[in-house]
Amino acid sequence: MKRRGLRVLLLLPALLLAGRWTSADVLTTAGGEKLTVTVLRVTDEGVVVKTADGEKTYKFDDLEAACAYAYLRRTTHDKDAEGHIRLGKYCLKRKLLEEAKAEFAEAAKLDPALEEEIKKIWAEANDEKPRPTLSADQIEVIEAEQRTRGMDAAQATGQKVVTLETDHFIIHTTFPAGDHQLFKDLCENLYLGFDRIFQISKTNDRMWDGKCVMYFFRDREGFVKFSSAVHHYPAGAAGGYFRAQGGQCEVVIPNLQSFDRFKETLVHEGAHAFLHFYRAPGHVPTWVHEGVAQYFQFDRFPESSTARMLNRTVLEAVKSYRVLPVKELAKSRRPGHGADFEAYAFSYSYVDYLIRKAPKGFAEFVRGMKSGLEPEEALKKAYDWDYESLQKNWLRAVSRSR
Repeated sequence: MKRRGLRVLLLLPALLLAGRWTSADVLTTAGGEKLTVTVLRVTDEGVVVKTADGEKTYKFDDLEAACAYAYLRRTTHDKDAEGHIRLGKYCLKRKLLEEAKAEFAEAAKLDPALEEEIKKIWAEANDEKPRPTLSADQIEVIEAEQRTRGMDAAQATGQKVVTLETDHFIIHTTFPAGDHQLFKDLCENLYLGFDRIFQISKTNDRMWDGKCVMYFFRDREGFVKFSSAVHHYPAGAAGGYFRAQGGQCEVVIPNLQSFDRFKETLVHEGAHAFLHFYRAPGHVPTWVHEGVAQYFQFDRFPESSTARMLNRTVLEAVKSYRVLPVKELAKSRRPGHGADFEAYAFSYSYVDYLIRKAPKGFAEFVRGMKSGLEPEEALKKAYDWDYESLQKNWLRAVSRSR
């Protein structure tokens, strides 16, 4: 008898975790229609109900926001910090702001290490408001103000700051004159590379307001002083960063261990800024963001030692059957820090493969996410692949290249 009772106790949690139950309930559709149904289970796709012919799935986005959230909430364990993050992001997507705050607060309580990720999610959500169309006069006013920011940099650092300008960038730098033309060329080449894939010059897609403002410091001391005094950002350990303020973009980079490293970081952080501002700043997962930044970095500097190490990491993992699946990357939000070399390697490899396979498809993939689709939905729309199909096709291509 005791053994039989133990089996029942073991089976019950398994059923609960699978999101399975049978109950009479009311579903409210996005159109306001109330349906009395028998709920069989909740899946990743939606709420499955019993019908005369069998079963029917109501997708979450086809339900009224609060109704969808209530069912999603039932499938998340109270102690699952990552689950609360997913719920919070869904609430933001459906404009349930108070519910989102509660979910993120619970996630941070369970795992304080998630606080930076939560700040990033809120920042992206706050940028999702449509930006007003600007007149030529308004753009000129913005650019005139952007040109004066070199004075703030000079005051903060106590160094001489020179202001340069190209078609798409305003550059404030403390580097000597011999490097100035290189900086202008690197910035405009980055813009052309992004345009090659996303066709922004043909489609007139919205980027930043005014021009992209770049700050290049010849030493770390000036970088740290500027970041603290002007952006109020503790940049002591940072290798560079980009900052979104409303519709305006700023990229800040110090000279690093070598000038080659500085140039690669310039392209890397600039690519992050491009992807953030391209169209609406909708959510793009970390693996895509980092993969895109590295794609542009290594496309510009193909002899990079970092690129060789990342490619070697992937090839060795394939040979030893230790591949990091794209589905796991997407679920975990890796890479989460600079030391997560494995996640950076696979993020780059997956994005590089997608772009080489179909540049227009990759642009469509990003546009889908920017319009609010979940990443796997956007992938299906652009490539007709789910994560499993991407994994198989990528593995086949990498195996052939060994």
